[in-house]
Amino acid sequence: MKRLLIIHALICALVGPGGSAMAEDAAAPPAKEGWVERAFEFSAPDLDFRTLVPEGAKVETSAMKARPKENTAWIDVIAKVPPTESDDVPIQVRVFGYDLQVPGSPERICDWAQSDSDFRQLGETVLPDQTAATSNAIKYDGERPTEGVMSKCLVRGKKVLAIHFEYDLSKADTEEKVNAARDVAADYAATFTGGMVFKNGRDDGYWSEVEDVSLVIAGQPVTLRIPESATPLKNTFDGRIEGKFAVMSGQGVVWFSTLTMEERPDLEKLGTGMLPFVMQGQNRAFGTVLMTESKAGPDGGPEGPLVRQYRFSVKFLSGEPRGYLHAIVVWHKGVLYVLDYWWPFEENDLDAFFNVLPVMTIYDGLLAELEDIVPGKG
Repeated sequence: MKRLLIIHALICALVGPGGSAMAEDAAAPPAKEGWVERAFEFSAPDLDFRTLVPEGAKVETSAMKARPKENTAWIDVIAKVPPTESDDVPIQVRVFGYDLQVPGSPERICDWAQSDSDFRQLGETVLPDQTAATSNAIKYDGERPTEGVMSKCLVRGKKVLAIHFEYDLSKADTEEKVNAARDVAADYAATFTGGMVFKNGRDDGYWSEVEDVSLVIAGQPVTLRIPESATPLKNTFDGRIEGKFAVMSGQGVVWFSTLTMEERPDLEKLGTGMLPFVMQGQNRAFGTVLMTESKAGPDGGPEGPLVRQYRFSVKFLSGEPRGYLHAIVVWHKGVLYVLDYWWPFEENDLDAFFNVLPVMTIYDGLLAELEDIVPGKG
């Protein structure tokens, strides 16, 4: 499934038939020459699994520590598999456990982990139910690749398991050598993830402490998943063309609205014209809403939908800066769809990320529904 914000590339190596875990008493995956089965135990039944690793590889694990109640998230490095001496391409596996106060998107966590380590993402695949994401990224020194990573992140109730396969590219001085190293890493990742059998017998990824909200958008019934702890603020999507929806979770808010607009608009001009007033009206505390970034597309051609992404800075009526709004606007067949979320922090750090993760997860769910409703967006 494509995202409007990112064109996802298919990373078949990580999401093949072995992508779904089996019950603990299910038959083990077929043996692979040179690989042996090992247990990964973290004292966390929803994360514990067993899988295949290269023969002779050392598996290092540690218990997942409990998240303090006051923390929105707790992160632990819970396993490592260092490269073996016989590896032609040194590959290190690192496994992270995330214990979240509110369920959150594994896709967003994968993206954050890679960008925080200065990797440049090449492609990403997300399951339709948003329970798992796989991605492929490379770190550069100038224009020369130095390190690659293939990641799989999956939600396990209120926890997220992130597995990173990091491989060395420092000696890959040609494109052919880079591709060859990536193929080796892809085979390693496919074998490891394809052999995963979870201790609690649950499928690959699953949500907990979530509930469904019903909307009717453009005549189509939509079921949106939100955290049980979220606070719905408004929902007038009952079949009418123009509707409004808002939900608060963590320290952010998601808004979605539709407006009738028969004439094909200039979305760039809307960013400095009508849209700031629409955004300002979403929260009575908002004073100044100013567009700071705007990016077109991907559009659907001369007769297809128009798409534009925006970022608006926010100040309260008191003049206090209060973060930004990230918005995407789609026009299609006389209807303007406006979807945005509020990042209410000036900081762009780890604490802010996990406080806003719940609303970004809801935003992604709405965006996926919008993609199904408005065809041909590129």
